[in-house]
Amino acid sequence: MDEQVTDPVLTRLLRHRTGLKAGGRPGEPEVMATYWTAAGETPFAFCRHGLLLAPGPGERFIPFAEVADAGYYNSEMIERAKAARAAQAPGAAAPLVIRLFSDERVTLPVEIRDDGMPDLLTIAKLISQRAAIHGAGRGRP
Repeated sequence: MDEQVTDPVLTRLLRHRTGLKAGGRPGEPEVMATYWTAAGETPFAFCRHGLLLAPGPGERFIPFAEVADAGYYNSEMIERAKAARAAQAPGAAAPLVIRLFSDERVTLPVEIRDDGMPDLLTIAKLISQRAAIHGAGRGRP
């Protein structure tokens, strides 16, 4: 049976209407879903154990266990998502900034869909959930 159909993590990732689409480049079994912009760019992908930034030459892998804050519970992010929803203008939105335990900030470009919903909080929530699962039992907050 096809893993993309039966995998519960992938099913959850794709349940929400965002720029995420199943799969990645051929030969990348760990890439479960890739974020596609309206311009056809792929700035990041969800892998089984982390995020792949700029898939392709020069890509960078960030394990979910290294994510300290995906911004989902950040009041500034909630206000930005509300403002984007109120504007209802499809296209680029303010980027999602995640913080790693090393205090490094990583910026992920996200968009506002045609229906006016920003991907900002949905992607932040998915990253937060994966980070909590992968960081469980490691003594991290």
